Amino acid sequence: MPAIFIKIDQDFTLLDSEDRNPDQKPIIQQYNEEGTKDFRLGISNDELDIRNVDFTFNQSEILSGQIGVVESGDNLEIKIDAVFKISPRPAYYEAVMDPETKWELSSIANVGGWKIDGLESETFTRNRRVWGTDDIEVVEEVKYFVNVKVAQKKKDL
Repeated sequence: MPAIFIKIDQDFTLLDSEDRNPDQKPIIQQYNEEGTKDFRLGISNDELDIRNVDFTFNQSEILSGQIGVVESGDNLEIKIDAVFKISPRPAYYEAVMDPETKWELSSIANVGGWKIDGLESETFTRNRRVWGTDDIEVVEEVKYFVNVKVAQKKKDL
């Protein structure tokens, strides 16, 4: 399968969540201590039965554009205006090219305990096993979605 070019043009703010795990450091400290500044986007497409397929991106993979991260009080302002080239496995090629596919922000530099302002979101509930037990608890989670354009040729973005 040929490579695919994706363009991300998105501004958002990672907000240090007041209900973050008390053992977790503030997001700015986590971000500054993390060696890698990668971010991951996961794709999902219910019609094609594709879920939880992640792609990792970083500064060195930018074909054009840039990723900007600025500290703003206790928060991180993120600006991504960049084009990347990915090579999805053949099983995921159709889903990556499908305009109905949702691109979820999975992680940024392994920073946890945040909420996001500036991205479309969807709240859902799921069952989660309580660590170290056989108990199941229902938890509410939020998925945040990034606007992504895809094309087979970079010039088409």
